Amino acid sequence: HRADVPGKLYCQRVRFVDGDYGPDGTYWGSGGGPLYAIFSADLETLCYYRATTRMEAVRAYAEDYAE
Repeated sequence: HRADVPGKLYCQRVRFVDGDYGPDGTYWGSGGGPLYAIFSADLETLCYYRATTRMEAVRAYAEDYAE
């Protein structure tokens, strides 16, 4: 991921398949709560956050990459 991303970032909840797997087959484990992906359109930036809400995930990203 890059912290110097120009342009827009998106935040989307990752929906689990078979309980603990993302749609692409990635195993995320159980018991961690909802998972959100924050990404740029070109996927140069791609971060994942466990958070109870979308806004909580956005705040966590902002804290991690505050200038």
